[in-house]
This record gives sequence, C-alpha cells and structure tokens, in this order.
Amino acid sequence: MLKHKRLIFLLAALPLLGAQAQNTVIDIRNGNGNNTSSNYITYDKAISVASGNTADVKLARYCYLTSAVSGKGTINLYAGGERCYLGTKSGASWANWTNFRGDAHIYPFKENSPSAGSYNVVLAHGGKVFSPENIDDCIKGGKLNNAMQNCKVTVHSGAILCNEANNANAGGFRIGELQMEAGSTLQGYMKKDRKSYYLVGNLNTDAVLAGMIAPNSGSILGLIKEGTGTYRITGNQNNLTGALRVKAGKVLINNDRAEAESKKYSGALGAMSSESTPVAYVLTDGALGGTGSIGGMVDNYGTIEPGDETPGVLTLKNFATPAKNANLTLHPASVLRFKVASVDSYDQLVVAGSLNYSNMTEDFSTSEVAPVITLALEELPFKVGTEITVLKAKSKSGNWQFHLLQPGKGTWALEEVTDDEGYKVVLRLASTEDADPNNPVDPNNPEIPESTMGALYDDGINDNTDSKTLRYYAEKNGKKIGMAFCTYKGLDSDRSEAARQFNMMVAENEMKMDVLQPSQGSFSWGAADGLVSLAKANNMTVRGHCLVWHTQQPAWLSSDGKKNDKGWTRQQALDIMKNHITTVLQHFKGKVVEWDVVNECLDDDQSIIRTNPNGYKLRPTVWQQAIGDDYIDSAFVYARRVDPDIQLYLNDYDVEMQGKAKAVAFSNLVKRLQSKQIPLDGVGLQCHFSIGDVDSVKLEKTIRLFGEAGLKCIITELDMGVPSTTTANLEEQARNYRMITDIVLNNDNCPNLVIWGIKDNDSWRSNSNPLLYNSGLGKKKAWYAVRSALRHRYLQQEKLLADVPEIDTNTNRSKPHVYTTKGTKLGSLEIWPQLPQGIYIVEGKLRMK
Repeated sequence: MLKHKRLIFLLAALPLLGAQAQNTVIDIRNGNGNNTSSNYITYDKAISVASGNTADVKLARYCYLTSAVSGKGTINLYAGGERCYLGTKSGASWANWTNFRGDAHIYPFKENSPSAGSYNVVLAHGGKVFSPENIDDCIKGGKLNNAMQNCKVTVHSGAILCNEANNANAGGFRIGELQMEAGSTLQGYMKKDRKSYYLVGNLNTDAVLAGMIAPNSGSILGLIKEGTGTYRITGNQNNLTGALRVKAGKVLINNDRAEAESKKYSGALGAMSSESTPVAYVLTDGALGGTGSIGGMVDNYGTIEPGDETPGVLTLKNFATPAKNANLTLHPASVLRFKVASVDSYDQLVVAGSLNYSNMTEDFSTSEVAPVITLALEELPFKVGTEITVLKAKSKSGNWQFHLLQPGKGTWALEEVTDDEGYKVVLRLASTEDADPNNPVDPNNPEIPESTMGALYDDGINDNTDSKTLRYYAEKNGKKIGMAFCTYKGLDSDRSEAARQFNMMVAENEMKMDVLQPSQGSFSWGAADGLVSLAKANNMTVRGHCLVWHTQQPAWLSSDGKKNDKGWTRQQALDIMKNHITTVLQHFKGKVVEWDVVNECLDDDQSIIRTNPNGYKLRPTVWQQAIGDDYIDSAFVYARRVDPDIQLYLNDYDVEMQGKAKAVAFSNLVKRLQSKQIPLDGVGLQCHFSIGDVDSVKLEKTIRLFGEAGLKCIITELDMGVPSTTTANLEEQARNYRMITDIVLNNDNCPNLVIWGIKDNDSWRSNSNPLLYNSGLGKKKAWYAVRSALRHRYLQQEKLLADVPEIDTNTNRSKPHVYTTKGTKLGSLEIWPQLPQGIYIVEGKLRMK
C-alpha cells in the first residue's frame, strides 16, 4: 500500500517538473464580504486555471460569481456565507464552466462572516425544466444546468452545495464527478417547496458521498447516477425525497447499518412517507449494492448485487420507523446477483418488507420474463448438497418464480421457502458438473427493425421535373398536409407558396386566447379572420389552435398562465372558459373543422407512472388551479355543446413515442376522459423533434394504440431540428420527415400531418433550421422527402389497382371483412390490428396498413 501512495505522490509532482505551479488569489469581496441580501456583489471577469495551477476564489456573503471558467487546474471556492451564486440573480443564468476540466473544491469561509447561517455555493437553474423520467432527452436538449459536467467537484466539511430551482418546475444540475467529505451537505433548493435533481458520474470515475444528502423542508431532492463509475454513499442521515436513480454504473450503499439500527436512522437514502413509493430506482443499465441499509422501497429494473468488493449483506429496513415496510419490487429480466467466496462468506439481501413482481418494463411495455437470480463465484469450494440462503424477506406477493441463471460453476438448484420466519431463497449445489447458463428470453417482445432506407424513394421520377405539389399527392392518398401560418412572420409570397402546396392551415398564434380576447369580454377577430379568408380562397381546410392553454394567456386572466393570481373562484373560471369557448366556436362555426380544445395539460414530470401505472399528473395552470383537474372535462363538454359536428382534440408534446412516462400518462388521461364519456374525437401529437429523436416503431405504436381506442391520432406541429446544416444532417432531417410521412400514410386514424411553420428563419426554433423551406423559400431535401413518400404511396396504390381484378360490390368481398389483394378472406375487421403492414381489401376498397 505504501508503494502505491509513493507512486501517487510522484505522479502528482510531475507537472511541477516542467514549470513551477502558480497559485492565484481572486478576492471578489471589495474589502467587505460580510454584506447582506440587499447589496449583492457581482464578479464577472473570466478565470483561466492551467493544469497544475490553482485559483483561490474568496466569495462574499451574498454574491454572484458569473465568470466564465476554463482550464484543467484547480479552483478553490471559499463560500463566504449564504447564497454564493454561480450565476446571476435568482438563478436566471449560470456561469459558463463547460470549458473547465479540472478540479473544483468548495470550502466554508467562516473567517469572512462568522455569524453567517451557512456557507453555501448556489447553482443556477437558468430557466431550464428537468424531468427525471426523461433524463436522456433533458441532457441532449440542454434542459439542465450542465456547467460542471466536465469537471470534478469536492464539497468539504462545513460547506453546502445547493441550488436555486425553477419555480414550480424541477431543476437539473449535472456534475462530472462529485465527492463529498463527511460534514459536508448536498442540498436541493436553498429554501423550500421546489424540486431539484443532481446528475453525477458523467466522467465515468469513482466517488464517495460521505456528507449529508438532504433537502430543506418540503423540497424534493433526487440523485441520478450516470456513467460507468462506482459511487459509494456512506452517510447515515440522508433523505432523498426525490429518490436515487441508478441510470448506469454502480451505487454502493455503505452506511453503518449497526449505527442506523441503534440510533434509529433511516439509512443511506432515507425513506418516503409512503412505503409504496420507491426511494431507489435501479434502471436497466444500473447496479445497486453495498453493505449498508436502505430505509424504503427499491424498484429494480437492473441489477442488485449486495456487498462491495467482498461479499456482504445489504438490508432494506426502515430503522427509524420499523412499522413501515421497506419493500422490493422486481421487474422482467431484472437481476439479483450474489458473490460467493466460501460457504461462510457470500452476499445476502435482507428485505424487511414484501418481495413483489411487476411485469412492467422500464419503457412501460409489459413482459412475462421472470426476474433472474445468479451467482458470481471464481471457484467451487462446496460439497454437493451445500445450501446458502441468499435472500430473505418478510413475505412474497403473487404467484411468480425466479429464473435461476446457472453461473457456469457447477449445477445449482433454487428453492423458495416460506415458514414462520418469512420468505427466503435457498440455493443448493446439486452437482459439480457445469450446467449451461440457460439465459432467459422474451418471446413477447421481439425486436422490430426500423426502416434504414434514405430520404427518397426511387420511383423513376425526376424530382426536378415533377411539378406536382404536396397537396396533390396528399389528396390522392386521402390525407391532409398542413402548415402553420402566421400573419406577422415572413412575406405574402411565403403564404402564397404554402397555400399552393398545402391543403390544411392552422394559425400559429392568431387563434390563441391572448390574441382573440385581449380584454375580458372583448374579442378581436381581424388576424384570425384574415387567415381563414386566405384558406377559403385557396380551398384549404382550417384547424383551430387552441382554446384552453397555459401559455399566451391575456394578462387580465393570469400574470403567467400558471398561477391563479387574480383570485378567480371555480365558478368564475368556469364561466370565463365557457364564454371564451362558446364565443370563439360560434364565430368560426362552419369555417374551422377541428380544434385543439386543451393544449399541453400534462406536467413534464410523470414519475407517478412508476408507482401508479394508471396515473397522470396535470401541470399547474390558471385553469387547473382555479377549477381543478376536471377543467379538461368541462372544456370538451362546452365545445361539443356549441358545435356537435366539429372534431375535438387533446394536444400535447413529448407523448409521441411509447416507452416514455409522459406517453403513458397521456394514454391514461385519454382513458379517463373516455370512461367519463367526455366528447373527444382524437389526440394530437405535436412532434417537435430533432434528428436522432425519432423511433419510428414507438411512434407508430402510439398512433395505433389510439386507433384501437376508436380515436384519431394526428401529427399537429411537426418540425425536425438539426445541430448544423451539414449535408449529412440535412439528409438525416429529410429521412426523418419521410419516415414520419410513411407512418401517417400507414394509419387510417391519422388523417392529418401538419408542419409547424413555413421557412426556417421564421420558425420558433429558427436556430435549428427545422422546416421544409430555407430562409429564401427554397425547397430543402426534407420537402422532397415528404413529397417522395406521398408520391410513392400513390404510385403503389395505382399499380396495385391496375393488378387487382374489378371488385364486385355485390359479392361477399364488400362485406366488413379483410381480404388479400388476391381475394383470399383473412377474417373480420377485428383482426386488422394484428395484420402486418401491407395492402388489403377492406369493405370493398383498397386499404394500406
């Protein structure tokens, strides 16, 4: 061990051989760092710390450090008291540390202000909204503070790392590596009643969290482990009210279990108020282990392996409240792995609660694959017949069994025993001969290959000479191809081109409440009527967007659309909603064929699905706050009363692809509305994508899911962002547009495909160039890809029609059954969802699936 330490010292000294290390002191206090909340100090000069060098930054009590930090050296932050922000006022923006790849240390600077209540560094939310159920999307989309994602941060004893979270929304804070000394604190929101999540491990290194991890009163604090490294949590009074999520790598629970029991602590993670709410989620690529104790429920989709480098016992028990169970739920193909060193030394998992099984996978599909138990052993130091008890629980619920995955060392048998002491799993060595591993498979979830073809079909037609419009081919396929128009963006020539190419129009902003009813009871129709007239002149169908929303609301209704800060009673808010819906629909009756009645009603964080598969969570809006969750029901009822013939839609984003919590929540909400017989004709999938986002299989599954429920499912706001306009990116953008167009064409319950804007530079996402036309109104490859898909399907049908004999509508082929194009009867219409993609005769007509 001494040799290793000596080597470390030698390596640490190497940078000094070439040049003398430099230590820089930056004192931002201006001679008086013991200031108050009424006179913050700001420091914004760039800080560069070269490898081997150190910068000591002395922070004032109440200060804003907005400096861009770069380099590979060491920066020491001395927190001079409360609220030492790494960012601007109220956390509105954060300091840019993305080019800093060194070590950051946070110390308490008590000499600056001995009377300070705490010594903390505050991270800024920057207005970003994070969801723990969409971790990858939030990282990719920059929906979290990523300033420290490339550096190592150590919080020293007496110091606090906390954050300024984002109002009612959750904040996310990504740190490349986080180390915590005993006596340090990782806090959530610096006050109370807000949600925040720390993502740690991006640098794929190991770390120890020895300090306290706990939020202020009423706040939600979650920890997400990413990367391949191993994190050890050793604190004994932690309280992860937002749970631990082991996304990748390993987390070892190594608190002192004996101390937790004797002092009645709830362990390394704490425990939720409800024993049915997990305090830890082990996701598919994650692993959880250790020799300590967890005080609450664990939800395992990945691997649990008790012990550390050597075997040990991991305990699920709430020593603080022994009457509460600490349950374990296993999911399909999840793994319990036990290291075995000898007959007296092996891993064990003790569950002071119920052992449960759920057939829901991490992506919310279902599977009947059993959870797995396996052993990790290098030798076979046992006699035949030796038994080891690897798992103990108070009870086991349900009629399910483990799959024993043979370790390749001997042949083992698994026995489940229930007696007066509870439930246990005993493994017995049946033979010294090695058995096949016998890996489990899932026959219910075969892989479905996605299309890998390029952006365009090869139909033998020259795109440069084909003068047919998008709407021409869309109409030949019985589809609407739409576009969002805006009167104050672009040129009249832009709108003329769009009207020629598209057969459906939606107003991007002109039919929203702040435009139509700027003053209570006073309506303004000019801009919206102008677009309706343009549509009529060009034989375009008009869809309305949107009647009830939380954004772009008039100031007289709410200051931000989220709060009921005008004090409306439930009845007053219902009357306002009813009057707006009634007046608008009466004005546009016969001119607008369908409406997004309620838009974006779901909260981004749908973690509730993990514990309540039938649940959903609505976002707080002025309508929800004043009326209650049933404001949605009332909106649809009011709309139907005005116009029995109009099509009514529920519209939202990030619900497009199965496998996401929000998609499941969206489906659950729709099921509830249908069960209450609320007049709902369909749902809208906004589809604001970037290249790399689209899983065509999961998108099509969503559309078919709603079709099976008897609902239309349309694409309402499609755009496809690219990080830059390289040839490769524009090709992939076009391929994605083509793929989505194919999906629309495949499904009868998806009659509309609407693009959210005309030209890239007029898009609400102009920086990502997401539309079909460039800023000069030139057709991009994406435009040709959409037309190629529409044209290809039309040509296919024409060819098939030419090959199919004339259908006699007086024969049984015209009855409600499904036939092949050769006339072979396949069955009644009930078999339609089970049929593979192809072309069939249904009710006497060709129909493509």
